[in-house]
Amino acid sequence: MAPLSDEELDELDQFLIYDATSDTTLMLAGLDGYLTVTAIGPATLPPSQVLPGIWGPERKMRRISRRRIRHSASLT
Repeated sequence: MAPLSDEELDELDQFLIYDATSDTTLMLAGLDGYLTVTAIGPATLPPSQVLPGIWGPERKMRRISRRRIRHSASLT
């Protein structure tokens, strides 16, 4: 998998700071570190354990369209 382009990183960053995301949503630098740790950790974690660490426990993501979430997820 190729690294994200500057344009893709900017789009992901804008999505993470989007108004509808949780106050506890990780920003880009935090997301990078979190995903690195989950990728190299000794156990494979299911999305149900990984995603709350990214979006926060509040689950305010319902206000964002599924299409935008899928698109942003495809950038990572």
